[in-house]
Amino acid sequence: MLFNDRRDATFILLFLLPLLAVVLGACAEQVSLPAIATPAEPEESVVEGVAAVETVELQIEDSLPVQVRVVVRGALPDSCTELSEAGIVRRDDAFIVTVKTTRPADAVCLSQMQPFEQIIPLPVEGAPAGVYRVSVNGVSASFELGADNAVALETPPGLAETIAPTTRPDASAPAETPTPSPPSPTPQACKNKAAFVRDVTVKDDAIMPPGQTFVKTWRLLNEGTCTWTPAYALTFVSGDAMSAPDIAPLTRETPPGKTVDVSVTLVAPITKGVYQGFWKLRAPSGKTFGIGEKGKAPFWVKIRVTKSVTPTPSPIGSNISGRVWHDLCKAPSEGGPRPPSPPAGCVLDAEGGYRGDGVFDEGEPVIAGYEVNLGLGPCPSTGFSKAIADAQGVYIFRNLEAGTYCVSIDPLSDYNLPIFIPGQWTYPPNGRGEQTVTVDGIEDLTAVDFGWDYQFAP
Repeated sequence: MLFNDRRDATFILLFLLPLLAVVLGACAEQVSLPAIATPAEPEESVVEGVAAVETVELQIEDSLPVQVRVVVRGALPDSCTELSEAGIVRRDDAFIVTVKTTRPADAVCLSQMQPFEQIIPLPVEGAPAGVYRVSVNGVSASFELGADNAVALETPPGLAETIAPTTRPDASAPAETPTPSPPSPTPQACKNKAAFVRDVTVKDDAIMPPGQTFVKTWRLLNEGTCTWTPAYALTFVSGDAMSAPDIAPLTRETPPGKTVDVSVTLVAPITKGVYQGFWKLRAPSGKTFGIGEKGKAPFWVKIRVTKSVTPTPSPIGSNISGRVWHDLCKAPSEGGPRPPSPPAGCVLDAEGGYRGDGVFDEGEPVIAGYEVNLGLGPCPSTGFSKAIADAQGVYIFRNLEAGTYCVSIDPLSDYNLPIFIPGQWTYPPNGRGEQTVTVDGIEDLTAVDFGWDYQFAP
């Protein structure tokens, strides 16, 4: 087709341009370019662990409700390891606290122990009255709530409006400036301290027949600011135990400035000699205290046995006894050079790490206060009897008839969990914390021992 003139050509061009724009727009909607993926930044790899705890201290604030804080002290293995959030699990009368750590996996760090202190509040609001155990990475302490730890009630919504005065003040009267109330003082924790008054029974160097049962009584003055309740107790700390119990609870309340007679039943040894046992008082928190200027010195009982006797074996009845010791293994620091052979006191475990060698070496400490089961017949067997180890770490089952028995310790029981975990058995070699033993009903069986290696201790 021929255009007659320039005006016709312009008219046709103006008609086609909008149509061309529509066609090109439709094509652009159908054709899309692939998205360019932005590379994600690589996440830093970290290694999680559990902190090595050395001491646990409880801070109890006398408020409403009572506030309890755990002061945890220990050491981190190197300059790159940091503490992370602590985990708390409550099981009846026990708080299980796990202090965790994090460390960059590929970091080059200074292999030097770094001391730390961490304060962890315990969720004790609403807890009923009683004695509670606290275990932080296997290190234990205890405290007592003398009453139900009720949560303070808040003013219900709308109550302020209900009790507000309804009389409208006189607008012409000058406004009174309210006098600010002085801040409430922060309650301070009371302090425990005793003073020795006198020996009520059994003076020092008293002569005792061998095997004599006697009661030792001290008169003590409460020189502290805490009231001693029956939750306080006598506790043996060192010296000659003379068949003493682990603890002897006080029998009545003793406010500051008052005296109290405290007693314990003991048995004189059957061998000639001088015997002296040292004692302190134990607070509900588990912390011990005594006499002297700083309240740290023990008081004691001292007797003399002037002759020895040969024990007559009982015609029926054997005793089974033993102890649990802390099997020390000071493994090299993580990331350091690996020695050609295991360090002294250590052996290789199944995973290529180190654990205690299962040998009760001189200087290795004992573990006290754990629970032991005795069962009739070979292991596994429980339910016949139970025993609690004394302050020297010794347990004993008395007057057993001839036969085979199973002696076992369950580290995961509610009683033992705060004492042992985390860790593992190193003796006996079966790694199950149980031994099958046989007695003849006459002779005693001693040294039925167990070795335990704490995971985060030497």
